[in-house]
Amino acid sequence: MKRIVKVRLYPTREQRELLREMQIRCSKLYNYANYLMRQNYFQTRTIYTEHTLWKIVKDAEDYRALPSDISQEVLKKLIEDWKSFKQLKEMEVKGKLPPHIKRVSPPKYKKNRKLNQTLPMNILIKSPRSYKLTDYGFEFTMPKDLMDKRMFILAKYNIHYSEYSLKRAEIINENGNWYVYISIEVPDKQAIKHRHNCASIDFGVRNLITVAVYRENQKTVNVYQFKSKELIKEFKYWDRRIAKYQSKINKGNIYRTRELN
Repeated sequence: MKRIVKVRLYPTREQRELLREMQIRCSKLYNYANYLMRQNYFQTRTIYTEHTLWKIVKDAEDYRALPSDISQEVLKKLIEDWKSFKQLKEMEVKGKLPPHIKRVSPPKYKKNRKLNQTLPMNILIKSPRSYKLTDYGFEFTMPKDLMDKRMFILAKYNIHYSEYSLKRAEIINENGNWYVYISIEVPDKQAIKHRHNCASIDFGVRNLITVAVYRENQKTVNVYQFKSKELIKEFKYWDRRIAKYQSKINKGNIYRTRELN
């Protein structure tokens, strides 16, 4: 089965500018291919297959401005959008369109017509041959005119990536923060190894330590809590004592604590 893993990226300012440029290049290829798809659809009422579209645009400047694994995935995304449009169109003809959808339109261009600006889109990467998840970061292939090697970005995540089969990756910008969503192949339950005895620990304020112990032979989880009530009382007591003597020092112009009575 497939799952999606969210990885937080921490690019530098220069890397953010390069990522932004990559987004614009992806949008330009999407818009160019979308123009061809729209022209073909309005004339023949059919949509290109992914292979046919690739043969048409493979020599275009916008296609060659990106690594092949990214360009191919942008075209695949466009084909997916057109297939969704066609399905909705068929549902509209049959009168089975969901009530929240008022109008069915072909995929739009990623462009702000008022400002005449290309809108950035997500960076799609086809397979792990063009990207890599490491212990401390994420790296992927860049166009040679932007960088002569892979871009390495510091990353934060909590999965054992070596245990899974990585698939498609998608770099996105959410409110100024950068993330990469990676599709992973998770083995079926039958293939998952049985757990051994294990424990996890959590530190808190009211419950100083909480320990959960999984026992394989009993198939149970036992939870143990160590309260911090007495420690909090002790902390508050000494906090009051320290505040009392600090007040004396400030009011009495005392420069040495040994002068306190």
